[in-house]
Amino acid sequence: VFITGSSMGVVTYWQTQRDHKDNLVSAKPSFLHGHSEHVTALAICIPYSIMVSGSADRSIIVWDINRIAFVRSISTPKEAGAVTCIAISHTLGDIAVACESGGGGSTLSVWTINGQFVKQLNLTVAITCMQYTAALEGVNINVLVTGHRDGWIRLFSSWNLTIIREMNALSNTITAIAFGPNFKEVIVGAENGYIGLWTLQPKSH
Repeated sequence: VFITGSSMGVVTYWQTQRDHKDNLVSAKPSFLHGHSEHVTALAICIPYSIMVSGSADRSIIVWDINRIAFVRSISTPKEAGAVTCIAISHTLGDIAVACESGGGGSTLSVWTINGQFVKQLNLTVAITCMQYTAALEGVNINVLVTGHRDGWIRLFSSWNLTIIREMNALSNTITAIAFGPNFKEVIVGAENGYIGLWTLQPKSH
């Protein structure tokens, strides 16, 4: 499965098929309409069978990937601009959305999978990418990791967006975030082509 968003506001969900040798032989597209301007962010969460799309028109839509159907729309904060990044927690189902805000910053908001508002933060530096960790709940503390235009990465509590840790990563706009095995390390890529790795384990005292 893969999804794409177009400049016309259409989200396309591609259901791939493979032959007996596991080669990709076809992809059946489904077209989802709901945005009035170009799609600017997409995220998919297999454990909760949803995907979420965001647009330059400030709209956010939750889709059911089993039925390939609309679930609900989420209203962005009044002061927020175009949606820039979306992340979905694979352990909680929460949906984090970053939008443009005045002065070159970002508005970071979180909703539950049912569309209930959790919390909003106004940040002075723009978020350029973000991901949730998905370690086993109960024995780990999952976080929302954000990459920023100023080269910093920040770790927020997945429960209440409390800031946990900040790291001056690569002194260049962060463009990608990934995690190592068991979510103990975060790997980030920057606009200048550099890649860095940092541990997410608590510091020893």
